Amino acid sequence: MAKIKIVTDSTACLPAAYCAEHDIAVVQLSYTFEGQTVPEGTPEDWSDFYRRFAVSEDFPKTSQAGIHGFLEAYEQALYRDGYDSVLCMVVSGSVSGTYNSAVQAARMVEEKRIRVVDSLGGASSLIIMIDRALERRAKGMDIEGLAFFARWDAQHVKYQFTAATLEYLSRGGRLSKAMAMLGGALKILPLIELVEGRMEVTERVRGGEHKVVERMIAKLPPNCVRFGVTHVLAEEYAQQIASRLREMFPNAPVRVDQANPAIGSHLGPGAVGIAAFWE
Repeated sequence: MAKIKIVTDSTACLPAAYCAEHDIAVVQLSYTFEGQTVPEGTPEDWSDFYRRFAVSEDFPKTSQAGIHGFLEAYEQALYRDGYDSVLCMVVSGSVSGTYNSAVQAARMVEEKRIRVVDSLGGASSLIIMIDRALERRAKGMDIEGLAFFARWDAQHVKYQFTAATLEYLSRGGRLSKAMAMLGGALKILPLIELVEGRMEVTERVRGGEHKVVERMIAKLPPNCVRFGVTHVLAEEYAQQIASRLREMFPNAPVRVDQANPAIGSHLGPGAVGIAAFWE
């Protein structure tokens, strides 16, 4: 059976122990915050970042994962660790240049042995794709099959999210201060979805975050078989959402994960998201 390495980026929000257990390489995005530029790191690092971020006047500037990081991951897998091929799944190319970095690096190594897949998502939706790829790899599927089904999976994940407040969307320049003040006064929050890899505000819901989450749940496909709940310093609320999903879909596994800084800083503490995979 061929040895196939799985490579991803830090928007997958994978704990270090999970990556070690499944032999996954993670190429880091980075952020510049309070005068320092650092790699995102792993979920074990992010609670501290968000606590500092919540009280800071500074707003992070995020950077895509670069070509060098993917070159190192590919060369390590193929030339030093003896893998036959690499499956690389990364954050949507419509929201980050990370996908282009992964593709360019593959061309600089051995493109015929590397398959790069645009997940059309990130965070919980990317985690679902990785989990499914691991299951297929364990059953002996070859690299062409893994890449084919990873692209199929990308078309079957619905990812919705919202913020607890409009403050951070405003601070990050994605919403004017006037609109943020008006939305706050009227308790209107956006329901944001990834549509073919692009972030789109598909609805504006009045009544606060819980109302938006209720709307997100109402929009889930009836044939969901797997879920991921992403949060920013909102573990308790995310677990409540996960419990609700388990009651509605008792046969569908549900993960709960902290969002990475490159995604979470634009939504701010309290933000939650739901990724749903259907067949």
